[in-house]
Amino acid sequence: MSRGRHPLPVLPVMALLAAMVPTAPGWAVSIETLTLDGLSATRDRPLFVPSRRPPPPPPPAVVAPPPVAVLPADPGPPAPEPVAPPTAVLTGVIVGGETRIAVFRGDDGKPLTVRQGEEIQGWTVAEVQARSITLEQNGETLELALKTPGEAQ
Repeated sequence: MSRGRHPLPVLPVMALLAAMVPTAPGWAVSIETLTLDGLSATRDRPLFVPSRRPPPPPPPAVVAPPPVAVLPADPGPPAPEPVAPPTAVLTGVIVGGETRIAVFRGDDGKPLTVRQGEEIQGWTVAEVQARSITLEQNGETLELALKTPGEAQ
């Protein structure tokens, strides 16, 4: 016998396995007829797990709730733009009985007379007193006083 040679001819693996399987009735199984469904015992009782029980099913997937849009709190209507103080200069007041008038020098140098309750350059003349007036606009108040004699203009 020569080295490296086997005395038996090489048979196909399937034929060799078929020859090794006993031929008792009900026990003989052809490898070609085996299916994965027929081998469920290896799935149900895993060989390399000490308990021989299948692993527990994976936990259910956690589905995150959809994001909720957070809207900023309603700031309400925008605050009105403050109007600059009138450019007209208070030059006098007329107070007598029910008459209350403020006298201004306009931008063009001409005198302007405004009664209490009327407007000048976006401001309402709210009150006329002996030496001052009170203007109102959007809840803001502005008091203008007459200059005393001898005060620089």
